[in-house]
Amino acid sequence: TYAVGGVLIIGSNSTLGTNTGTTYIGGGGTLNLSGGNQVQSLVYITNGIATNGSFSNTVVQGFTGTNTIATALVGTSSLLAGSLASTNNNGSSITYLTSSNNSYAGGTTISGATLIVTNGGTLGTNTGTTTLTNHATLDLGTTTQVQRLMAMSGCLISNGNISNTGVLFTAGT
Repeated sequence: TYAVGGVLIIGSNSTLGTNTGTTYIGGGGTLNLSGGNQVQSLVYITNGIATNGSFSNTVVQGFTGTNTIATALVGTSSLLAGSLASTNNNGSSITYLTSSNNSYAGGTTISGATLIVTNGGTLGTNTGTTTLTNHATLDLGTTTQVQRLMAMSGCLISNGNISNTGVLFTAGT
């Protein structure tokens, strides 16, 4: 499914295809889930917005550009801001995580990018792990986040608070 350069509104009882599919949101496009829950293998966002619903058991990746994830991430979903490639995006990717209904258990990875948590957004379950690599930045806004572990190497966590969380620092600057 593609939502590129426009608005794609999915009926609340509709689907984006098989739960092993990939959905692309880009070019300033918006995907509106109309309050429904969708299952996909991957939702890939590059300069786009996902809003008004939830993704369950789905990997959601904010890749390049400015991305907004205003949907709840639930079940075994996970969030990737940036790229797992070994190159630094030099801050070229900024992803906003805005849902306060996130209960995803698959963890959060920020690599060579910036993730900004706003509007009471959460990093999933309090038993989750958030990993920062490759000069990543996690801006907590004014939120307080509880995670089992935050692991980082040469990265920055700013604003907000982390509570009852183990922090693992590894080599890096």
